[in-house]
Amino acid sequence: MEKENGPDVTDKRHASRIRVKLPVEVMLPDQSETRSGLTRDVSASGMFYETEHALPLGAPIRAFLPLGQGVPELPVRVVCEGRVVRVETREGVVGVAVDFTSYRFVTED
Repeated sequence: MEKENGPDVTDKRHASRIRVKLPVEVMLPDQSETRSGLTRDVSASGMFYETEHALPLGAPIRAFLPLGQGVPELPVRVVCEGRVVRVETREGVVGVAVDFTSYRFVTED
């Protein structure tokens, strides 16, 4: 397994991680194309997801996580801003760790 950590990355967690598989759409802020993946774990401070698309270490990203139905029956999602802090490749799957800098909940009209 190849593993690449950013210069300021330590393994200390700032928030409890929840192991959950959610579809995630990720994009670089200067591009309109999204790339898909599947989360492995998520917390208030970041996430780790698996994808086929490698992203550069330190890259700023925007991620979209679905949360299901809100009230009344409106889809809700979390829009997260962050940066890539670790990239690892194993058997053709790219794992990407993201440190969130902000997030907001939005409803889709």
